[in-house]
Amino acid sequence: MFLSLGAYPDFQGAMVEKKILAKVHSRFIVSLAYAFETKTDLCLVMTIMNGGDIREAQASWSARRYHIYNVDEENPGFPEPRAIFYTAQIISGLEHLHRHRIVYRDLKPENVLLDDDGNVRISDLGLAVELKDGQTKTKGYAGTPGFMAPELLRGEEYDFSVDYFALGVTLYEMIAARGPFRARGEKVGGLAGVSAAVSGAVVAARATPVGRAGVTRLTDSASAVQVETKELKQRILEEAVTYPDKFSQASRGFCEALLQKDPETRLGFRDGSCDGLRADPLFRDISWRQLEAGLLVPPFTPDSRTVYAKNIQDVGAFSTVKGVVFDKADTDFFQEFATGTCSVPWQEEMIETGVFGELNVWRSDGQMPDDMKGVSVQATPPSKSGMCLVS
Repeated sequence: MFLSLGAYPDFQGAMVEKKILAKVHSRFIVSLAYAFETKTDLCLVMTIMNGGDIREAQASWSARRYHIYNVDEENPGFPEPRAIFYTAQIISGLEHLHRHRIVYRDLKPENVLLDDDGNVRISDLGLAVELKDGQTKTKGYAGTPGFMAPELLRGEEYDFSVDYFALGVTLYEMIAARGPFRARGEKVGGLAGVSAAVSGAVVAARATPVGRAGVTRLTDSASAVQVETKELKQRILEEAVTYPDKFSQASRGFCEALLQKDPETRLGFRDGSCDGLRADPLFRDISWRQLEAGLLVPPFTPDSRTVYAKNIQDVGAFSTVKGVVFDKADTDFFQEFATGTCSVPWQEEMIETGVFGELNVWRSDGQMPDDMKGVSVQATPPSKSGMCLVS
């Protein structure tokens, strides 16, 4: 991920995301390997998720048919077992965040990414907020239109429960190929994701995944922010959700428990765990211990030959900002931002000399060598023969 130096007015949003990513370690959340800066960019080296997001891989038709709106053009949406599998993995990721007192605030299908094997991880923690010691709730207008919980829309204080409302919307969309508060094909005005104080004064830059190479391009959303439309907000606050015939009794019941308008009755994170969700009949065929150990076979494996991006030319592209002058506060920020890296001059030397091209050597058959897999390779000891005389 490349974060343009002009994307964050005070860089605080970048630091928040970096600190949260550095704190969490789960197979169900995109991981941070390194954070460093160059002359023009803040850089986060993160897990490559080659399968794109689960909502819609805007690539070739052969790729697009695998995602929510393109699995079946006549009957879009995932088969229920596939939606259940992804939901179980998302729950495990949310539980990890919430145990670290982090409210995610931006769960949606676009932020659920597929890896090479077909497992999902939640991504894009730019809107997340960490509760301080002794703090049980937070406040602030943040999220994506259509996924924001009623208490958040009302400007009230809220806790982890807002993420489980968004989980209900996400599961509903995976099955029905539309949101529970929108008709199919109905668009929501404004941005895909916004973050603002309740007063509407503070705006954070948002990230849009652009593809296979793990590169994320950020744009400044300040000039285009629109809050929820009154109609959509009214639907979320007042209207009951209807369910098409695609929903089984179990999936409908689970969604209803998540989409409760009262956070006190909503299914979610309780007493430090998500055991209440795991016990739901929807997951009767899921072995949670095997799932969390990475032993369950995913229902779908992405095509390794496909670039899951809207335009292949977007992969690796990012904006450049010129004419930025740093003061001492900027320098202190960059020193705090960098994590697990060597100095910038050393990095530049490695890039310019092309030494990484020599280091990243694949086997002659095109496969990854064992040392890059983390597999310990031990030479077979030579056979020995002989005679031992005992006197």
